[in-house]
Order: sequence, then C-alpha cells, then structure tokens
Amino acid sequence: MMDLPELAMDHYRMRFPHWAEVFTDRVAPGGHPVRHRVFLGGRGGGKSWTIAGQLLLRAREKPIRILCTREFQNSIRDSSKRLLEDTIDRMGFGLLGDGFFTVTEREIRGRNGSVILFVGLNGKDTAIKSFEGIDIVWVEEAASVHQSSIDALIPTVRRPGSELWWSYNPRYPTDPVDKLFRGDNPPPGMIKTEIHWNDNPWFPDVLRSEMDYDRRRDPDKYHHVWLGDYVQRSDAQVFKRWWVMPFTAPDDALFRFGADFGFSRDPTVLVRAFIGRWAGEPGASAVIADQNGNCLFVDYEVYRVGCEIIDTPALFAGDDFRHPPRWENRSGERGIPGAATTKIIADAARPETISHIKKCGLDVVAAIKGPGSIEEGVGFLTSYDIYVHAPIAAGT
Repeated sequence: MMDLPELAMDHYRMRFPHWAEVFTDRVAPGGHPVRHRVFLGGRGGGKSWTIAGQLLLRAREKPIRILCTREFQNSIRDSSKRLLEDTIDRMGFGLLGDGFFTVTEREIRGRNGSVILFVGLNGKDTAIKSFEGIDIVWVEEAASVHQSSIDALIPTVRRPGSELWWSYNPRYPTDPVDKLFRGDNPPPGMIKTEIHWNDNPWFPDVLRSEMDYDRRRDPDKYHHVWLGDYVQRSDAQVFKRWWVMPFTAPDDALFRFGADFGFSRDPTVLVRAFIGRWAGEPGASAVIADQNGNCLFVDYEVYRVGCEIIDTPALFAGDDFRHPPRWENRSGERGIPGAATTKIIADAARPETISHIKKCGLDVVAAIKGPGSIEEGVGFLTSYDIYVHAPIAAGT
C-alpha cells in the first residue's frame, strides 16, 4: 500500500495538464541540451501550479538549489513562496504529510539538502550574481522583466545542467522576454510551450464565467487575458464601451475625484465619478449608487488647455467662499461641487502643482504608480460601462 506522500504524488501527477510532459525533455530542438523552458499563454492554463509542483518533485529527487524570482519583489509576500507552500501541503510533503519540506520565513528546505530561495531582480545585479550555484531558476511574470535583469541573470546561472524556467502572459512584442524567445534569433536549448485555458482539464467554473463575460463584453481583453494575445490598445481610443447621455447622480453616490495635469497641448482636467447601475434601460431609468455595479458614471468634468498653476484651484473648485479667499478665480471658473472638500487623486508627475493646490487648502494626493499600473488601470476601467454626462468646459 502506498503511503500518504506517494498517494499525493500519484494524485498530483494525474491532475497535471497534458503539457506537463515537457518537463521531462532533456534535449531541445536542434539537439542542444535544455537550457530554457518557456511557458507562455493566457490565464487559467495552470502554468504556475504545474511549475510549482514540478519544482518540488525535482527537489525531492536529489539535492538541488532553486531560485524563484520576478522583476519586482518588495517583500517575501510578493514572491511565489505562498504558492509553493500550498502545493507542498496539497502534495503531502509538509507537516501534515511526510514532513520532507521545512518552511521558514524566507526559504524552503528539503530533508535531502534541497533549498528554494526567493529574490527580486530589479536593481539587484550584485544580489543576483551571488546565486551562481543555482540549478533551476523560475522567472515568474517574466513579461515585466527588464533587459538589464535578463542580462545579469542568464550568465550567472552557469552550473552544469542548470536551467531557467520562464512563465508569463504576453503583453507586447517589445517586451525583452518576448523579443528573446519569440524573436528571429531565439537562444539555443529552448523549449517553448504555449498554454491556454483549454489546455487545463481542471479549468474551474468560476474562471469560465469570468472568461465568458470578457468574451461577450470586451473581445480585446478576452484575447489578451485568456488567449495570450498581445495587448491591443490604440492611443486614439482606449475605451470602446462609453456613452454620453444625461443622468442624475443619486444623493447617496460615493464620489471619487481624479485629476490630470497638462498645459500646452493636453488640458488640465478634473473629473467626478461614481460606481453604480441603471434601474432599468440605460438613459431611460434612474441611476442607483452601487459599489458592486457594472457602470462608471462621470457626472462632472472641468478642463482647460494652458491652465497656469496659480489658476488650478479655481479650475477645480470655482470660487473660494472663505474670508479671506485662499485662491483667486480670475476667469470665473465654475469648478466641480465637492472638489474643495473631497480628496482628489492627481497625476504624480507634477509635484509642484500638487504642492500649490494643497497649500490652497484642497485635499490632493499623488496617485501611486508602479509596474504595470497603467495596464491595470486601463483593465479596471474597461471592466465597466462608462457613462459621461455632458461635460462642462471651463470658462463657458
């Protein structure tokens, strides 16, 4: 009779998607020993779970050193460590199984001497070069890895028989990892496997519902997120599902304010928006404030090209009714109701403008930007139907 870990391993192997057999290949096309295993495709294919399981199986076979990395890892919480811990428990390799792996705060160790480490790549050339005794590197979310990180990592992993495993959802053909492995001159020793949701026999129903929703509502998002196609985004029109029509904001709407700064070509802009839904037919029924709604309503907008910094508080909030006033309204701007008393999230690229507005008493904070924040923001907005009330141009 098989013991607990043997049963767990047998069950886990049965659950591997059929493409998992590529992990056993030792020779790449062209006769070169395998150096790079590349896994790319859309969401739901099971890339990360299968890679985690295969790493643990390799670590049980013999004592090896594994490095799990990604471009940005501000803390161990940002790493794939939790995924590996969950996989250890599910396979029966942890405390409730045979206890083969011991998990500490920053690493995972095997009873045979195997060790799994975690590090971020960005700006850490010295740290990367200290891992030259590594047998396998897993580069997760590789689409966001910078060229400098790739240039530092690959020559550092030089132990005989060492491998680099790359997993990612493609974004742009200009991404360094995509140019490396899907360009005209890929490196020798590469095995490339495209994986999508229909390659996973255990694709969950909850993801199927999300996928079907994206396929109906936003074909571009569906092709990128689920089929692994490149991001299709025109600078001329990012959003396709938006309409201009009259509506009345409900009294209990939770308003959000967002500002962007321009001058000579692009306008300085402030918008007021809230999330909700239509009670019935759009444009012919009442609007209901609902944080779980599928509509984003923009009910006020002010803008001006060539707006001086000194005039920005008036553009946003109109007259200041305090005595003495904290700013002048030299152009008779209307402003947006609530802008003088409600937090405004603003473009972080203009700290001098934010500083002036704050000194005038408005609650303005810089937007937090990070890796992929633009794409995430666009993805968030395209998940809503956007309704814009007739805009109010400044000075009219």
